[in-house]
Amino acid sequence: ERPLPDLLIAARELRYDGVELAPTWLEKSYDLAEMDKMLREYHVSIVPAVCAGGGNYCEPKAMPGAIEMAENICRWIKQRGGQNVIFFPAAGRGGRRTPDEERNVHRAYEAVADAVLSEGCVPLYHNHYRVHLMFFSNQANTYNFYVRNNIFHKAENAAIVLQANQWNGLENLVLDNNIYYQPSDKTLVQWGEKSFLPRDFDTYKELTGKDANSRLVTLKNLLLEPVKVELRVNGAQQIKVNVLYSNDTTADVTKFALYTSSDNTVASIDSAGMIKGLRPGKAVITVAFEGLTATASLRVAR
Repeated sequence: ERPLPDLLIAARELRYDGVELAPTWLEKSYDLAEMDKMLREYHVSIVPAVCAGGGNYCEPKAMPGAIEMAENICRWIKQRGGQNVIFFPAAGRGGRRTPDEERNVHRAYEAVADAVLSEGCVPLYHNHYRVHLMFFSNQANTYNFYVRNNIFHKAENAAIVLQANQWNGLENLVLDNNIYYQPSDKTLVQWGEKSFLPRDFDTYKELTGKDANSRLVTLKNLLLEPVKVELRVNGAQQIKVNVLYSNDTTADVTKFALYTSSDNTVASIDSAGMIKGLRPGKAVITVAFEGLTATASLRVAR
């Protein structure tokens, strides 16, 4: 009934930026001063959930309540120094919606998103399923839906999940020029009832007609910047980390890498890759990511 400390500890250990929780539930379970103290102690932010759609939001009379809730949640998180909210566009009531209901739901989505932006917050998007991109059942007519020029890097369950047998306008969904990295034992794409592993990439493209010019890549190397660090005592330097894929594309993974210093009395490095000089001497900074390692030399002067 009071899991917040454990959630914050887990989020910190997993290097997450925040945890998603419902503000109304928090206020019932915790004294706000107690909760704020825990947030400061664990250095993890709370990202509240905003719901748009779902349930009776097919009816116009429900929209003012959804907008008011979104505004209140945004004010709540901004009072605590945050600005991100999870935008959770629920699907609405089950079954096929009428054209009027469809229009009302889209209006609800737009109205709630506008309310979030007008309050100075940033809408993020919900992901229960540990995938990069999920296409739920779609009864609307879909035209010119493009997913291009993305890097899909290692999803826990699948890079893309698409309910193909329930997606209207599938022929107008364009996937192309994407880069996929996925471990060999993980699903790359779940397409309706079919699962495609990385080794099935060509079969996936042939059967679906998608991603004709997309690439499946492996990890090649880590690139550090700088590779030689010169600091004075109490000076600081940020290490930037890029992963190099087998097609020579790079992606910034600074916030996901792990860092160690060979001599913590000479220099320390935090979980974000920030080095701080502590005393004169030399050390080696080691950076690890997805089984790859790279090193940077370090010298601290007075």
